[in-house]
Amino acid sequence: MNILILLVDYILRRLDALLEPYDVGLFRNISPIMKSSKTVISGSFVVNLLTTCPPSPILPFTPGDIDFYVPRSGEQILLDFLIASQYLLTSTRPYYHYDHADHRGIHHMHTLSKNNKQVHVVVVLSSNNPIHAIVNFDSTLPMNFISDTAIVCLYPDTTLSYIGIKTPHQISHPKFWSKYIDRGYSFVNQSSHANHSCLNKVRSVLDGHSLIWILDSKMPDSSLQQFDLKWILPGICCNSTPRTMFSYDI
Repeated sequence: MNILILLVDYILRRLDALLEPYDVGLFRNISPIMKSSKTVISGSFVVNLLTTCPPSPILPFTPGDIDFYVPRSGEQILLDFLIASQYLLTSTRPYYHYDHADHRGIHHMHTLSKNNKQVHVVVVLSSNNPIHAIVNFDSTLPMNFISDTAIVCLYPDTTLSYIGIKTPHQISHPKFWSKYIDRGYSFVNQSSHANHSCLNKVRSVLDGHSLIWILDSKMPDSSLQQFDLKWILPGICCNSTPRTMFSYDI
């Protein structure tokens, strides 16, 4: 059997095992919902999937929640699926992150619970592309996502070395940093100008620097084009002048 097929099979089995505690079904059960709602999964759930495979020094962990990122057009489709899966909607709040005005293109967030497990439905308003929110994270470590057809790591050189590059706005709660540092991850303020992790580089999802596993052999790489965008990280790197974050659809 082709080694690539074996690798994808291993990744899918691992993904299903990580989904099991949340009782949302196997990935093949939720991927049609993700496709129709244009949803991606991101956050520590994907960091766990990417970085805790043996012989990693990082021990596997069970995140307290799964974060679904969805454009407003697909919000109700995803909510209906989760409620049909016996999740209870416990709260909805505007997304002004820890009282900061920078809401990263996010309009609001639903929290749903089931058997002491939580999922967050993060609704992206400013674009029909949920990746806008992901490239605005406080570090490159969680800048990864799972779509209905693929797993994508936007900064593989550092992420797969258990390192995150900090972005200057850093508005996350201190627990964001401690939950990773306590598990063995580390953070740096910038990366080398010589590689694609430099804060000066304009990046895109499909620029050849992302690590991409296509999970459905029937789907071409072009299935990810709907999530492609360009962005540049904020801050100062390699004696540049300070910049603000920007991202835009291709």
